[in-house]
Amino acid sequence: MRKLVGYRRFISGKGRDCCVASVLIDATERDKNAGQVGQKTEDIFIPSDQLDLLKPSDIGKELVCDYDLSNGRAFLIHVSVK
Repeated sequence: MRKLVGYRRFISGKGRDCCVASVLIDATERDKNAGQVGQKTEDIFIPSDQLDLLKPSDIGKELVCDYDLSNGRAFLIHVSVK
């Protein structure tokens, strides 16, 4: 589960609108084996067609991310707030 703890809107160096969500996630087994204890944060770039999705009232809610695979890489295609 990804718990939304914050987000930031900004203009990139190339002049594009951007939104980065900060989420709290549990450590995976791989993280734990590498010495991670507890939870960690992760920054997720919100897709360009969803830049206005997040609101201050969404803080603390679950963020659901849908990915698509292409050429062996995962790409974030959709985000929703539960």
